[in-house]
Amino acid sequence: MECARQFVNIKILRFDESLYACNAPFFKQKFYELIGIQLRQEPLIPYEMQNLNKNEGIQYKYVVLECSPFNFIDTVGVKVLIEVCIVYKNN
Repeated sequence: MECARQFVNIKILRFDESLYACNAPFFKQKFYELIGIQLRQEPLIPYEMQNLNKNEGIQYKYVVLECSPFNFIDTVGVKVLIEVCIVYKNN
């Protein structure tokens, strides 16, 4: 994943392959890293909001994910997209 462009309060990210079970953890890690959300390292457990360290404030009002390279996305990929949207919205 790379940062395609950056404007004031807007971050545009591009992921150059399809989003599926094998690369979903990498996608999630890089997404959080590039937008500045820190996750605590804990054993794998079901996703809960308590696993997040709240930042003093997110730097970006909008995050745009440019998905034109996606040839397909499986159910795991959809779940990861939903999760990162919820985390970003609640952070």
